[in-house]
Amino acid sequence: MSLRFQFISDYREQFSLSAMCRVMSVSRSGFYERLSRPEPNRSQEDQALKADN
Repeated sequence: MSLRFQFISDYREQFSLSAMCRVMSVSRSGFYERLSRPEPNRSQEDQALKADN
C-alpha cells in the first residue's frame, strides 16, 4: 500500500477522512477502492524477505 493510503488508513480514527484525503491529494473513492484491493504479490514477497532478516 502506498504511504499516502497507509497513513490515511492508520489515522482515520483520529482525523477526518475528507481532510486527510484533501491534504494528501487523494480522492475518497480512490482510498476506499484501494482498501478493497488485495495486496499485490510483490508486496507480499517484500514482507516475506523483511521477515527473514
